[in-house]
Amino acid sequence: MGQKNSHKGRTDLRGSCHTGTDGSYSFTVTPKLNTRYRVNTTTVSPALTSAEVFESVRIRISLKVSDSTPKRGTRVKFSGVASPQHDGKVVRIQRRTSTGSYRTIARTVLKDSGDVKSRYSKAIRISKDGVFRTRISADADHATGTSGRHRVLVHG
Repeated sequence: MGQKNSHKGRTDLRGSCHTGTDGSYSFTVTPKLNTRYRVNTTTVSPALTSAEVFESVRIRISLKVSDSTPKRGTRVKFSGVASPQHDGKVVRIQRRTSTGSYRTIARTVLKDSGDVKSRYSKAIRISKDGVFRTRISADADHATGTSGRHRVLVHG
């Protein structure tokens, strides 16, 4: 089995698998970067090579809100972590619209939080109920990351 990471530009031997009598095969991997896979046969002649299969890997991002039931007009802190580390990358804080799509209401930047993750935090004045999420755009090594949703219910 061969693996090609987007930033390395080369193929490395990463493992082996067994085939069924019908020619089917499977293997389990956990890539950390967007990766292309190709399988080569070694037991038949002539050797055969499969087409490349692209496996995208999302940036993992979390979302916490400091208060899910704030008073109208108060600031709510949106925070979380992204992994792997992407210091300096823009995080978009988004609110769901009435049509179900999302609209960016604020942006912040990922900050250093060690070797494996980055963190973000932004306080936003909230005046009405909403469902929120955060997103980080794709780069050469990772697909777009989207957090889970959080409902904020405003009172008073």
